[in-house]
Amino acid sequence: VSRRMAVVCFLALGTRGDVQPCALLALEYARSYPEARVVFVTHAELGTIIAGMRDTSEVVAERFSLSLITTPCFRRDVTDTDREGEQGRHREESECGEGDDDDDKQTSSGIRSSVWEQRMIELDHCLKQAKGCSFVIFNLFCLDAYHIAEHLNIPALAINGYPLFSTAPTRLRPSLEREFPRLMEMLDSANPGVSACWREVDTWMWPLFSEEHETIRTKRLLLPPVPFLDPATHNAPDALPAPTPMLFGVSPLVCPEPGYYPPTIKHTGFWLPKKQHLNNSNNNNNRKRSHGNENEEGNSVGDDQGAQEALRRKLALFLDSKKPEQQQANDTIYVGFGSLGKKGLMTRTKALRFATSLIVALRHLGLRAIVDTSSFGAFPPP
Repeated sequence: VSRRMAVVCFLALGTRGDVQPCALLALEYARSYPEARVVFVTHAELGTIIAGMRDTSEVVAERFSLSLITTPCFRRDVTDTDREGEQGRHREESECGEGDDDDDKQTSSGIRSSVWEQRMIELDHCLKQAKGCSFVIFNLFCLDAYHIAEHLNIPALAINGYPLFSTAPTRLRPSLEREFPRLMEMLDSANPGVSACWREVDTWMWPLFSEEHETIRTKRLLLPPVPFLDPATHNAPDALPAPTPMLFGVSPLVCPEPGYYPPTIKHTGFWLPKKQHLNNSNNNNNRKRSHGNENEEGNSVGDDQGAQEALRRKLALFLDSKKPEQQQANDTIYVGFGSLGKKGLMTRTKALRFATSLIVALRHLGLRAIVDTSSFGAFPPP
């Protein structure tokens, strides 16, 4: 795709850990190619974070725009407590031989309906923003963007800040062989890297062949039921389309590329902010916090800095307190929970179970761990 007057649409959904690496990539693209304009689509609750990553220069501001969706980072219709209570009620009724199957179906359907409505809001918003763009770049929490790009007949690129090592469900291949035998023959015999092939489907594209994706393709976008089919006949095409590249933002030195990857999947290296941009962002944050001598939580800056200094001392003491049998350089690992705590997905009970398993694993491997539980209150502070 020519970068001349190009409008590149980044569609990135999920939590901060899913979206922020994509935003770094989008910002770097805007800085590197002044002839292009970047539209970055994500959740409204991440808007402040992404906006704070932008350069203050007017040039980049003109070339990078945010488009925010009102749906939450997690598609969820009831709280965890409500869901656990509902599941517990059904378990009790099942154990007692009570409960009605129709009621269970209605409950499941109601939950799915709300989640589906949120997904349709995201689909419509992404479709609107992608219209008129030259290129679509999407992360794996926004796989519907693949269908949008096909619908608009524009090229697409898949990205993700971390690799996913999974393969297609075992039932997918027999199902495709039964319904689209010629298409499967073409995918199996395709030249990887030249056209779409089965190895790409098996590695990361397989969710695109699910029933929900089929509904989006046929009912909302008027596309064939599965990718690669001829748009007019809905049969196997005369030739397979070009592959959709997949880039993972991880270093191949840290996480080598598996041998089963097709040549279109690459570990590019970590997507990190350049030092000068990071320093500018930190300076801006420091100025904001110093205003009124309070930080975003309303605590005094002095108290916050004192707590950070105390944490540094504890961390240094922990790192220096190795036992004689733990003198190898890489004996300490970091364990974080990302957005699990903030979104209520890691309850205290689950956290304690995880901690028990973690301690057993660490002892077995002769390792130590720094466990970051700052995003939720499952463990009391030290």
